[in-house]
Amino acid sequence: GVQDAPLLCPHGHIDPSWLADEAFRWSSPTELLVKPDHYLVRLMRSQGVSEAQLGIRPRGGSGKASGDGSMEEVADDREAWRTFCAHSRVLRGTPTALWLRESLAQVFGWRDWPLGVHNADASFDALSAKLASAEFAPAALLQRFGVEFLSTTDAASSDLRAHTAIAARGLPFRVVPTFRPDAALQIGASRWRAEVTALGVAAGVRVKDYASYLRALRARRAAFKRAGALAADHGVDDLRRTPPRALPLHAAEDIFAAALAGDAPPSSAQAAAFEGHMLMQMARMSTEDGMVMQMHCG
Repeated sequence: GVQDAPLLCPHGHIDPSWLADEAFRWSSPTELLVKPDHYLVRLMRSQGVSEAQLGIRPRGGSGKASGDGSMEEVADDREAWRTFCAHSRVLRGTPTALWLRESLAQVFGWRDWPLGVHNADASFDALSAKLASAEFAPAALLQRFGVEFLSTTDAASSDLRAHTAIAARGLPFRVVPTFRPDAALQIGASRWRAEVTALGVAAGVRVKDYASYLRALRARRAAFKRAGALAADHGVDDLRRTPPRALPLHAAEDIFAAALAGDAPPSSAQAAAFEGHMLMQMARMSTEDGMVMQMHCG
């Protein structure tokens, strides 16, 4: 039956570092099931649970988080799991609840559902014990699930060292990166200049103007292809705001130069126009290098 067919996974958010090191183990169910799951985190946040309460550190890795301007201690994994269990009712009726319930039952053998205050510590201990075993190493689980092909999602500036290490392990399934350049294309974002700098460093290109920016993107695409990448992945919040439409060259150059200089951020209209323009450039590059262009809209 179809349940025995191999899994070919062209898109996913598995961290390649999980597969790069044979000794890697998840330390707790919080690390595996809560922190990386943006669907679950958003549901928790909608009910006033902070990221710090879920054990998520702010960018930069300090021990405190400041989501709304206040400083808050980041919970340890056990306390974060307790908080999650105490608020798990917000999952009712959502696909996230189904995914989690079935994962716990089918993969871990945990069937005391729903999670709540009454079983938070017991579930944390039982799941942590299983995660520490060799049978629950990432590669062992993927073999158990019948995965034959897996694409990860990687920033354009990724050094891809994890994929080099994965290839050296000789795993019985194929793992390839996917080129995800969003952070380097979203010119209106506060971290865009830092992302462009990281892009240039990874590409070995000094990004000083629009032309060198395109060279850096092409260089990274080529590096991804050499690592086995078959696709580029683009997240677009609203195609009505950023319709894929090429700008005149001088307009793209001017918007880029002003944003890179940092004198003033681009207007929302300029940012939308440039991002739509860059989608067209990414499409052009896909026709040149053969990488499939995936788009996640909405």
